[in-house]
Amino acid sequence: MAIYKWEEIKETMITPGYSITKGKSIIGNMLLLQRVEFDEGVAHCQGRADGNIGAAFHYHPEEQIFIILKGTMKARFGGSVKDVGSETTHINLDEAAVPISPGEWQSASPGEVCRIPAYTLHEVYWENRYGLAYSLKSRIPGHSWYDQSWQPGAKDAWEKHFENFRIMNDKFKETVPWDKVYLNNGGIVKWDAIEESMITPGYSIARGKSMYGNMLLLQRVEFSDDVSCIRPDGKAGANFHYHPEEQMFIIVEGTMNVRFGSAVNSVGAETTHFDLNKIQGPVAETEWLSAGHGSVIHIPAYTLHEACIDKYLLVYSAKTRIPGHSWYDESWQPEAQNAWSKHFENFTAMNERFKETLPL
Repeated sequence: MAIYKWEEIKETMITPGYSITKGKSIIGNMLLLQRVEFDEGVAHCQGRADGNIGAAFHYHPEEQIFIILKGTMKARFGGSVKDVGSETTHINLDEAAVPISPGEWQSASPGEVCRIPAYTLHEVYWENRYGLAYSLKSRIPGHSWYDQSWQPGAKDAWEKHFENFRIMNDKFKETVPWDKVYLNNGGIVKWDAIEESMITPGYSIARGKSMYGNMLLLQRVEFSDDVSCIRPDGKAGANFHYHPEEQMFIIVEGTMNVRFGSAVNSVGAETTHFDLNKIQGPVAETEWLSAGHGSVIHIPAYTLHEACIDKYLLVYSAKTRIPGHSWYDESWQPEAQNAWSKHFENFTAMNERFKETLPL
């Protein structure tokens, strides 16, 4: 749990295997967030054989969502990598065992989002040779998002883990009480096309828009002091709570004040909403911390936290998505909680076994 400022993070190469673009990275346990700028005037951005600024045809085992901030990104998709008979992450269209048959180019501009499913072939470039975007990825223990290499044993371990996640996804279908966008395939979605609704009414009455893939949930959320006053102190924000999803808040406008407590397994509670006077163990909350534009708040899974604002706040909320767990009302489908607990324990063990090592 921490607050990061983009201006304080060192710029590095992002994925040199198929793009020599530079950017800044925030690494969580299950989430990876990067701020990437593509600029014609910077030599390190020349990454495609055709001279355009972007990334050559490739795939990765991570699910990915681009949030477009400036410029227009062009993207096109092939099939699942399992259909082209390749063991690498870089695809030569002339050497693939099965034709890729790329789809039509699609355009994503500011106010739009591009989702790329795991193991899906894709390539991108930027019109007018400039772009700025956030890249959100699911993080895989033992797989380097930097050079796409695997630590010994990590690939087999992840493929078994991913297959278990796929089975859970099929068993526990998502149901939420409003219109939302489920991004099953790669493609572009406009925020304007999504209906606004309450986000998490159990501990906040903030409203926003939601889109989700298989492993990632992205929400665009607005807090204002006239509609979000659910806290007992009368301030707009969210009461002390936790959730099993890891979360990152990207501050777009305004200031969020946040404080953290203990991991939930140390306070002896079974619910997601807390009365501090009734918790069995000490919450040990921190001092209030403030995060404004250009900041990111990282909240690990199962970690107590609360937040408030002064007058207005606009954020992107990125979360890991859990099959069978409603991010709307925090309820679990039958058997889903036990299934996820085992899955999360396995992920934690993989995290310990395959420590991340990057040349940053």
